[in-house]
Amino acid sequence: MKKQKMKFKDKVQFSIIIGIFAVIVSACVISILHNDMTASAEDNFRRLEQQVSVTVPNDNVHKKEITSTIGGRSYSYGHNVSTLSKKNNECIGWLTVNDTGISYPVMQSTTDHQKYLNRDFNGNYSLSGTPFLDYRCSLESANMIIYGHHMNDGSMFGTLMNYIRKSYRDSHKTITFETRNGTKEYTVFSVMKTTVDDDWYKFVSAQSAEKFCKRVAYANEHSIYNTGIKPSMSHKLLTLSTCTNASEDERLLVIAYEN
Repeated sequence: MKKQKMKFKDKVQFSIIIGIFAVIVSACVISILHNDMTASAEDNFRRLEQQVSVTVPNDNVHKKEITSTIGGRSYSYGHNVSTLSKKNNECIGWLTVNDTGISYPVMQSTTDHQKYLNRDFNGNYSLSGTPFLDYRCSLESANMIIYGHHMNDGSMFGTLMNYIRKSYRDSHKTITFETRNGTKEYTVFSVMKTTVDDDWYKFVSAQSAEKFCKRVAYANEHSIYNTGIKPSMSHKLLTLSTCTNASEDERLLVIAYEN
């Protein structure tokens, strides 16, 4: 009995099915590897955090939400920036936004401006990267811009997307940045959806109070909602920048002023 040959139409359909199946399998494998790499990166950050975590009296630092009492004295949890710098001299501080999952070292390379876009604290390749300060900024800048990835699992700067809701901002309005200059707290006053070529990324220094006020007015005008806050030049600004994942060029900016 002769075997029936597969018709050309059937061959095409079979090839399409095999192709679709291969794409699905590949996507699943990539997704699993991506999640494993992200989880591993988070584990590394948490281990690093344990190594540099310290408790300090509240009369030595700005008071934080997480406190404890030892021997009748109030203490806050912080991070030893000196130890971080000894581990990697390109680490300039530690950034924390309570109850958001954001608690990471902040890096700055003077030789490779985007070095930590895809590198971990130790300089090894990492899909998650490590938050880093814009190369044009210093700790004395009028506006410090810190970049971080928006990971699909919400890690790194992923939870910043929650700031598009004013109610979330109202309950998570304080950002803590620990550096060699001490621990400082910032209050979120503007949340902007913008693009990579927005003029805000050019704002690092303020030549005058008038120009600073114009920048603040710009941030308020383009904010998703109105907080009614207008910082003066005496309040330095801190900007957290991340992708929205809506398009390649769209960015979310969470802008805060120093308390």
